[in-house]
Amino acid sequence: MVFGAVMTKRQAIGHGSLGNRLGAFGPEIVAPLLRAIGDAPAENTFMKELDRALAPAVFAAVKEGLGKAVETPEQELRRLAASVPGPKVRIYRLRRGEDEPAADSVARIGGTPRGVVTAPVDRKEPMTHILTLDLAQLPELAASHPGARSLSLYLPDPDTAERHRHGTLVWTTEAELGRAPGSIEDAVTLLVEAFDVPEQIFGGRDLEGAAKRVRRIVYGSAGFVGGGPLWLQDGDPGVDPSFLFQFDESLAYINLGDSGVMYVFDGDIDWQCH
Repeated sequence: MVFGAVMTKRQAIGHGSLGNRLGAFGPEIVAPLLRAIGDAPAENTFMKELDRALAPAVFAAVKEGLGKAVETPEQELRRLAASVPGPKVRIYRLRRGEDEPAADSVARIGGTPRGVVTAPVDRKEPMTHILTLDLAQLPELAASHPGARSLSLYLPDPDTAERHRHGTLVWTTEAELGRAPGSIEDAVTLLVEAFDVPEQIFGGRDLEGAAKRVRRIVYGSAGFVGGGPLWLQDGDPGVDPSFLFQFDESLAYINLGDSGVMYVFDGDIDWQCH
């Protein structure tokens, strides 16, 4: 009966709300859990909360007994975003890969970007390349910057965070990519995936239900391109054509303070932390 009631409210479950008391149970809890889940889909967030709440062996038994695939985080985001009425906006989530990029690839985290002969300088010292976006993967951004093929972010001293706002952007054309080969030494792949999300998640008002969860998922991404900034603290809300992308330390290993986020605009770089 308890688990049946939980299933009717599973959209409200998250952030450890199942507590830790279920971890005291052994295999006897598996059958009633499976009966309560029944034909309901194995939704990503709910399954993550079960994994957090149950003993490892018990969760493994529940997962095996489901007889259905567990929803991926990407599938969850698409499902929730599609369920929210109103206009949508295309964004591109950014993730850090595990392998080094191909030598002829454009996008990368770290390393040296193709097409940049000389790194920009700050106080007579060369800045550090943080990441490069391939605009061929980002058609909306490419359309707003005709002729550009890549966008590289450079920062003066990424380890101290003292001069992040003095960083700069380098736009490179297709023809310029061949003027310098770049380097994949100390670089990793930058993964890009498109999503259509509710425009309202970028507004400043409080949200409920699926829209609130979509905003939380997008904000929790390692980074994303397009839409508008999701501020850690204060900032102007809404979809912003000058907004390029934002990211946290899980994407690029730089100093952003306590749970910090970097916000990159066309002509401005900002960052916030707790």
